[in-house]
Amino acid sequence: MTLTMETAATARALAEPTGAAYRIQPMTADDVAAVVAFMRRYPEVHFCEWEDETLLAQAVRRQWPPASFVCRDGDGTILGAVIAGSVGVRGTISHVAVAPEARRHGIASRMVRRSLAAFREGGIRRVFLFVVADAASGRAFWEAQGFRETQGESTLEADL
Repeated sequence: MTLTMETAATARALAEPTGAAYRIQPMTADDVAAVVAFMRRYPEVHFCEWEDETLLAQAVRRQWPPASFVCRDGDGTILGAVIAGSVGVRGTISHVAVAPEARRHGIASRMVRRSLAAFREGGIRRVFLFVVADAASGRAFWEAQGFRETQGESTLEADL
């Protein structure tokens, strides 16, 4: 396979740093229970009580493109995860979390880049997400990843 410059640059950007003490892999349905428990440890993630493990496992199994990832250290301990998927023709990132002791090492950014690359490869051209209104650090993170506030749209939702 011949890599174009863009593909080669993308591959380098998605690779873990040389000698990294962690690995980022696509999330599987078998990862879901541990990822949910991990996400629920961090109140800033706002993992809702209605987010059901069974439903999430089903979504991960049939996900196209596969855009959810989990980061583990050499012992298999979860250091971070990103839950993402597609809704119609848009991608969405639902949650990103990194363990406090693993933050500030680029893990969240690398996982998000992997998700965005998966969306691009799957033909998705727009990704949306929600940021808690008073989460200044979360907003700064997402803006650094290239996200901007949507103008002229409001979010409406209904519990079923």
